[in-house]
Amino acid sequence: MAAARALLTTASLEVQEDRAPVCLDDPRPFIPEGEYEAFCSKASCYRHPRYKRDVIALVLRIFGGQFEGTRLERYYAGRRGSAYYREWTIANGDVPPRRRDRLALRRFQGKLFKVRVATVRTAADGVDLPSGLRYSKVSAILELLTTNETFSAPAVVGQTPHISTPSMASNIGSWIPPSDTECAERARRQIEALKRQGWLG
Repeated sequence: MAAARALLTTASLEVQEDRAPVCLDDPRPFIPEGEYEAFCSKASCYRHPRYKRDVIALVLRIFGGQFEGTRLERYYAGRRGSAYYREWTIANGDVPPRRRDRLALRRFQGKLFKVRVATVRTAADGVDLPSGLRYSKVSAILELLTTNETFSAPAVVGQTPHISTPSMASNIGSWIPPSDTECAERARRQIEALKRQGWLG
């Protein structure tokens, strides 16, 4: 009888384990806080199922240094938010939008930025995350370093946009990066070309 109970208990545990949740994702990347160069390979907008609002997401890869290739994300809670407006202007060569201009997502894609990386320490419900679940995110875009397009003259006198050289603009045009690996390699070539022409120190 005891052996039978043991078999039943083991079988019950096996059934329970079969019903246990399965982890669908790898741990989110974690790197030290600070400023980095990062290449934007993707920009998208989606409806957040929990908060019932539009969210803009940028995918950025760290460029250069020990953590090169690390995939981080930058989120905005809607296009009218001040953070998106400010950083879109940076991506647009420091040229602010005019009335009725659409703040297109493509302004970020295919460009190299200086960014600030921060550590996420709390979950969405406000509870502190254990150290093993903390992760990194891009908390701000600070500066446009390399662009894949030319910009028109600013509307306000005294502003100086970041303008790519004609040769770079003709080589890159309206290119849309097909993969993160190709993105990083093209960014590397952009940096080398701009340094040769004296546009970057």
